[in-house]
Amino acid sequence: MDSKGMITPEEWRTFCNDAVLLARFPKYNYVSGEPFQADIELSWFRSSTPDTLELSWSLTAESGTLSEGTAAAEIPAGANYFELYQLKLDLPDVKAMTSIKLSLQITGTDIRKSYDLWIYPELSSTGLEEVHVYHELDDEARALLEQGADILLMPDPDSLKNAVQGFYSTDFWCYPMFRSISESMNRPVPVGTMGLLIDNAHPALGGFPSEEHSTYPWWNIIEHSKSLILDGTDHSWSPIVQTIDNFERNHKLGFLLECRVGESRLLICPLNAAKAAETPEGRQFLSSLTSYMRSEAFNPEAEVTIDELQRIIQ
Repeated sequence: MDSKGMITPEEWRTFCNDAVLLARFPKYNYVSGEPFQADIELSWFRSSTPDTLELSWSLTAESGTLSEGTAAAEIPAGANYFELYQLKLDLPDVKAMTSIKLSLQITGTDIRKSYDLWIYPELSSTGLEEVHVYHELDDEARALLEQGADILLMPDPDSLKNAVQGFYSTDFWCYPMFRSISESMNRPVPVGTMGLLIDNAHPALGGFPSEEHSTYPWWNIIEHSKSLILDGTDHSWSPIVQTIDNFERNHKLGFLLECRVGESRLLICPLNAAKAAETPEGRQFLSSLTSYMRSEAFNPEAEVTIDELQRIIQ
């Protein structure tokens, strides 16, 4: 029961306490200049209840404070859960993917809460039309490989057998237990993966800044993907974005990886690009990949044969 150092007591009390702030908003990912609206609510079970409270809020980015304000709110008599304020504003224009933080606090108290949001620039193109994109190693793709061309290989997730379904949420506790319960009840077996391990310093993600772990920009992207099973491949072939498998299967799983086949350079991502491109975060991700492929930084180290590559993407 000792602390594992994952969170401080102060941070824990921002969401588990006798008084907790909550912001309700429809999504975490927004386009530059898009309106933002959040209903700010308060759960209050403290022994004494004041007649009024002051809410302070701010939107901040790495560059500083973008917007801030205060609002006074009356507390309904005897209420334990109520709406404090409806926050409405237009998000700032941005030229690059920008992480911002919505911070809330009841003035003069320890009651606070924060949320991470992301803003994306309006993109006229994802750049897919400027690179060679193939969904399988057909005759045309193989001919390009023999010529030393660069390829973005995006296998159709629905067609892949040597792969695990993309799923953003992690397995809750113990995959073997939930798998067996699902099987005994004739229910679908959970995917059972444990989130992402991201090489966030890799230039392929230069236009899609990320943490080393899963965050909300990845949600819709991963939900329309699969991760390739890379068991038996050389240790040096390390995915740029790796899906972490559960301890029972323990597959080596790759969502985004790169390699060389002869003189050709390949970036491989089993993603439904059309579905991903329906969201601002998906368009930003695809743009980051294609920008990387057109740059001098595109320099895969792992070398594989075309037969090994074909085995993996079947």
